[in-house]
Amino acid sequence: MKKNEGITLIALIITIIILIILTVVTINNVIGTDLIGFATKAVENYTDAEKEEESLMNDIMDIGKGLNETEDEDLYRYILGEEKKGRDMSEISNYTKNIADISTLKFQPDEKMEIDISSKVSVLTTGVAEIYIEETPIMNMYIKYENKAYRVKIKTENSGNKMLTTSLTKVYEPRGKEGEKVQYSYDGTDTNKKQWTIIKDNQNGTVDIVSPDTLDELTLGETGSTSSAEQNEQINKTINDYNNAIEEINKKCNEIVTNKTNVTKVRSVGAEKDNTSSYYTSDRITEWATTYTYLSNYNGKGKTGDTYYEDDLLRMCYYGVQSTNTPYWLSSRYVHDISKEVIFNVGYVNKDGMLYEYYKWGIDSVGGVYSLATSLGVRPVVTINYPNSDE
Repeated sequence: MKKNEGITLIALIITIIILIILTVVTINNVIGTDLIGFATKAVENYTDAEKEEESLMNDIMDIGKGLNETEDEDLYRYILGEEKKGRDMSEISNYTKNIADISTLKFQPDEKMEIDISSKVSVLTTGVAEIYIEETPIMNMYIKYENKAYRVKIKTENSGNKMLTTSLTKVYEPRGKEGEKVQYSYDGTDTNKKQWTIIKDNQNGTVDIVSPDTLDELTLGETGSTSSAEQNEQINKTINDYNNAIEEINKKCNEIVTNKTNVTKVRSVGAEKDNTSSYYTSDRITEWATTYTYLSNYNGKGKTGDTYYEDDLLRMCYYGVQSTNTPYWLSSRYVHDISKEVIFNVGYVNKDGMLYEYYKWGIDSVGGVYSLATSLGVRPVVTINYPNSDE
């Protein structure tokens, strides 16, 4: 007869009883030595430490914020008024009607205020907002106060006869090697070795340098017009060039700069890449399309505007290197929406260093759709490895 080698019921019961006894003994030991209490206390201590650290960090941030506000308090009062709600530009400058003309714009003392910092404030440049809408026009003015740069938002009233400041934001303060000169040749030849300006210290061993002048030309768009539903190849080509302008300008710069030694990146002044995915739809075009139905085919075809120009142009103006022998493209777009037309523009800088926009295509109130071919220079920005740039 075969012997049964499996576990017996009695052995199983005895095993369970032993496990229960061991469990009870372990629990008693834990309670006796207050291990649970120790664990609970440790959690409480950790929570208290977190709260203390958070409180300390908030105090430090508040102190820093207070110092910054105190440091710039006079400027904020001067630009935005005692209550910081905005001021009429005529109260603090010799402004008449054209804020874009900064060649003669000067800040002046304000008799109402106890302080006068007009001698410390200067205009760097002016720029457009992403979209200029006639009913609510907004412009940006960039000023320098001591060693910092600020953006002043300005709204226009009464057909440009009155301009009011609405906000003041610090947008730039030099660091590291910014403003220094670097010898560089875009094609590797001694003939084209020139002084390029460091406009950005990336604090990682690399710097962005801008060419001292424009290099080569790029044509965007084709000239054409239509006042019917018939498709126009020139207009379609120009709309495509407008939407892809940032990519095309950067591509041209990359082709020109053939010396890639110690170079990590090449782009144009303006945007490094196009992050705009939205397209502009105008209520005006919708209204005009009730009469000229084909205009609805163009509404929402052009990308919305941006302020990609701001960082590079501001830094170039800060270091006085924005002017060149010829106008050049900025990798940036701008929409002009006014009573009789809606225009889609690509930014450019004229030879005097002023920011303007070249219209690429547009739609008017009498059913016209038009486009324009424009050739301008390009101005590369090259990211290079630079010793000690992270100091």
